[in-house]
Amino acid sequence: MLVFVLMYSQKNLKDVLKRGENNFDILRLFAALAVIIGHSYSISPEPPYQDIVLNFLHFDYSGSLAVKFFFFLSGLLVTNSIIAKPDPFSFLLKRALRIFPGLLVCLLISVFMIGPLFTHLPLIEYFSMSETWRYISDNLFLYNIRWKLSGVFTESKFGLNGSLWTLSYEILCYLYLAVFYGLGFLRNKVNSNIFFTIIIGVSFFAPLYLPGFFSQNPEAHLLPGCFSIGALFAVNKENIQVGIPYSILFLLLIILLKDSIVFQFVFYIALFYMTVVVASLPYVVQKIKLPFDASFGVYIYGFVIQQCLHAVFPEMGVHSHQVISSLLAIGFGVFSWQFVEKRFIKLGNEIRVTDFINFINKKSKVQIENIPQTQQIFFNDRVLGIDIKKLKSSKFIFLISFTLVAAVIHALVLKFVFPGYYSPLYPLHSDYYIPAAVANSSLDVYSFSGLLTWPRPVHITFMKIIGYTGIQGSIACVIALVCINTALGALLLKYIFKIPITKLFLLFFILYCFLLFSQPYFYIFYAQDIGSQLSYFFLLIGALVYFFKYEDSITFANISLFVFCFLAFLSKETYGLVGLSSAFLWFIYYRRKHAFNAFIPMIATGSALVIAFAINILVKSSFINPDAEVNSDYHISLNPMLVIPEWLRYANESINIVNIIVAILILFLVIKSKNSNRIKLLYLLAGCIIATGLSWVPNAILPNHHFKGYSFNGAYLFYLPLLILPVVLFEKDKAKGFSIAVVVLCLLSPVFNKNKYSDLDNTWVLIQEGTQRNLLKSLDKQIGRLEASSTPQKIIIQGISFPFHPFSHPEALRVFSNAKFAHFDVVNTNPSFQNGVRTDLVKFISPSDTLKTRYDERWQFDDQGNLIAAIDLEAEKVFLKPKVRESAFIVTSESLPLHKTEGFYNLEGNLRWTNGEASIGLDSTISVKDSVILKLDTFMPPICKNVSPELKIVGSNNKIYKPRMFMRSGDTFYFLFLMNNSDSIKKIDITSERIDASPDLRILSFPFVRLEVIKK
Repeated sequence: MLVFVLMYSQKNLKDVLKRGENNFDILRLFAALAVIIGHSYSISPEPPYQDIVLNFLHFDYSGSLAVKFFFFLSGLLVTNSIIAKPDPFSFLLKRALRIFPGLLVCLLISVFMIGPLFTHLPLIEYFSMSETWRYISDNLFLYNIRWKLSGVFTESKFGLNGSLWTLSYEILCYLYLAVFYGLGFLRNKVNSNIFFTIIIGVSFFAPLYLPGFFSQNPEAHLLPGCFSIGALFAVNKENIQVGIPYSILFLLLIILLKDSIVFQFVFYIALFYMTVVVASLPYVVQKIKLPFDASFGVYIYGFVIQQCLHAVFPEMGVHSHQVISSLLAIGFGVFSWQFVEKRFIKLGNEIRVTDFINFINKKSKVQIENIPQTQQIFFNDRVLGIDIKKLKSSKFIFLISFTLVAAVIHALVLKFVFPGYYSPLYPLHSDYYIPAAVANSSLDVYSFSGLLTWPRPVHITFMKIIGYTGIQGSIACVIALVCINTALGALLLKYIFKIPITKLFLLFFILYCFLLFSQPYFYIFYAQDIGSQLSYFFLLIGALVYFFKYEDSITFANISLFVFCFLAFLSKETYGLVGLSSAFLWFIYYRRKHAFNAFIPMIATGSALVIAFAINILVKSSFINPDAEVNSDYHISLNPMLVIPEWLRYANESINIVNIIVAILILFLVIKSKNSNRIKLLYLLAGCIIATGLSWVPNAILPNHHFKGYSFNGAYLFYLPLLILPVVLFEKDKAKGFSIAVVVLCLLSPVFNKNKYSDLDNTWVLIQEGTQRNLLKSLDKQIGRLEASSTPQKIIIQGISFPFHPFSHPEALRVFSNAKFAHFDVVNTNPSFQNGVRTDLVKFISPSDTLKTRYDERWQFDDQGNLIAAIDLEAEKVFLKPKVRESAFIVTSESLPLHKTEGFYNLEGNLRWTNGEASIGLDSTISVKDSVILKLDTFMPPICKNVSPELKIVGSNNKIYKPRMFMRSGDTFYFLFLMNNSDSIKKIDITSERIDASPDLRILSFPFVRLEVIKK
């Protein structure tokens, strides 16, 4: 009877998708475990065991099949969700809260727990490498997945967590769905069916027509098709019957279409349909319902657990590995669900995006009620949001949220305005190497206590702290500081003027960031001028603490103000006059209410400035030196005939006519405003304009040290009044009109900066950035090849003719983990560097001294920082000296099709490009006595100059051999391998970095010309 009921009971898919009518959670968990099972055969192989699904299907394995199911189920559920609640912004917010919190915790555990336990590097090196910190930042945003963690599982070709790659594609599917639905293309059922059917057809049968990020990855091109199958199910849920009889018909269809061109396509549809049937069975729904959804946690932790387990128990069999990994992953999955995911999913269900701005502000309801009703209507679609009483740290959430908004605008401006690409973590000047150098120095003068005797001691101490994150990590810290500064400025004005956090306020904050980051000389100096960013940060913190506390405790408020001003002025003097002028304006405004209390901030700020100035004089700061020579960079001039032209130059470089028009418009609105805070608003406007001018004075009095980048110092303050516009825009129609005008003017600002973007200063600095990028990539690769040795290898560096490089701050080289195994002699023609004196790992030598020392290696760079030769001088004797050798195998670009190859593109001229993961299989194995040389000829155009291929030999028993010696000479690469006497060569793997080949839709690395196998 039960069988009869099961056979003929049917449900409508619409009913199955209702809460309580399905058990997709258990299927998700099984799919996540299937991924672990599939990966085990690669991580902990045990021949002859192979994946059971692969043995059965021959075209897919368990892990890949599970991923496709994940995408189908996502397409089904999220499309059903957006149909039920057609708000694309809320949809994206919920999806983000579903994925990113759990992912962030996983990345933090990987970096701070797994990494220190399994890295072969000393912990101080591990945490000082930029690779460590970029593992979090790059993988969190899923933009450029970083597989390797510093010194962790270096022998594994899979990296630390090989499962993360699918999350990028899942996010992309969400974005496409939200965008097309938000634009109205998918709100019609007919349009939706056509759209998803086209995506399915292209994905399965013409993947080259998919967007590049899907078509370029052979593992990814079916994913949008699987997602669209689920979406198609959701769109037609009223017409789809779910039951066992239809499953039987699908099975019959699979059998009938076996060996046909559509077999795989039909198989996936049938499989997905049958999973829905299983999830809807009464027994599955009622009897095996889980109290948690651990599938996402199992998925993101599974691969890491498998790697750790294999590292600790390398001899463990594949089946034991599968069982133990699965059990541990379930434990981590339950942890992730209970303590992270569940909480953020609940938060996502409570938040509506139109109320998200109110959610940030703990008192937004009260504040909105205090402004006119017409303004409420314009500012919010709904005044009431979620239960704000549940929010315990609104200021912190405000700061985090607006900092993230600033970071997004920063990326967009860099990408689409100036410089036209987003790669902000490479140095533009030698100063960028100072933090890493100070952090890695063992000298007492660079210790934390020693730094207290330096000029600007807070600045240099902060540099040492961020220097522990590496060269690129320290730059990332400064970028974060700049974004935090924008959020702190917004928080300060919000608190002073009790501005409700509305869509309009968010709009003007975005415009503020846009103007700030598109300032013509922002990019070339903001991350270098760490002292100014830090000084502004401390001033903002001091002002915030003062305004938060002065009504409760005037003493505490003023002491805090003094402390933070003191820290600001010991960071850099840039904003010293700004702080003093702001305190003076506060005195003028507040004196009638309480003159003495209004005067104390002036005393606190002024005394902090005087004491900081005196300290810099006592330590004989070169930056504040009244006795500096007239021709020196830091000669201070108070001659108005010199100072005023310098000041005007900075003003002209910083702002344009559109910025001035916006400022006048804001002033007009404030004057015409009937707001009760009008006088306070006028004081703010006056303060920002005065402070902008004063921020250029410290540099204007140094006429011999003019640099356009210093003009940015006033930008923070000049654009700040944008944030008060919500206070003065009362009437709905007026608000819309003026808002549109301000938006248009702000967006036009970069147009008026066009000539400045392309001037010589910007152009020259961008050239230096490109050179540093090439140089650091080359050094990272070459230093990574150095082997541990008790005696440092002697390396001569040639071709360093450009002005900026890490050798100018030798300790910075220690961010490369293997740099300590070498001494670098740099051929130098720059009189700024003293020849013949070794500083840490580096000694500069004159060209005539190159023959006085016997070197182990010679590295040659060109004028753009590209490595053009890396010659192991011992290897040179092996590779290049004429000896009797036997050429055992030669393959050229033309003869590649005659061999079993992977990762090569079709012939172009006499070249074939590789995709970074190429291999050449030999038709008959080559026996080797003890050693063999592989000679790889390439053609490296400028875009490929930093590509350095790595070759590995796969022996007859699948043993992998790595080269014992390496040498590069021009575009030819030599590799020496030592092999077992009884072994032979079965396959040669060629791995290499991929290049940015836009707009080419292929994944490209370098052009292959010829490979020769030479027996010694």
